Amino acid sequence: MAPMHDLTDDERKEALGELLMDELKVIREYLQDLPAMKRDLHDVKETVARIEAQQHVTDAVVRAHDDDLKELRQQAA
Repeated sequence: MAPMHDLTDDERKEALGELLMDELKVIREYLQDLPAMKRDLHDVKETVARIEAQQHVTDAVVRAHDDDLKELRQQAA
C-alpha cells in the first residue's frame, strides 16, 4: 500500500472505510459475546452466594465445636 500522502481522495476514503468496517466487525463480535458473559457473571454470583452461605454454616459449626472443646477442658480440669 502506498503512503497515505500518495493516495487519491477516493483511495483514502476507501482505506478509511475498510478500517472502519474492521473496527465495527470487532465491536459487533464483542457485543455478540455480551449475553454469554452476562450469563457467566450471573452463574459466578450464584456460586459465590452459595459459598458464602456454606461458609456461614462452617463458621457456626467451628464456633460450636470450639465452645464444646472449652467446656470439655473445663470439665476435665
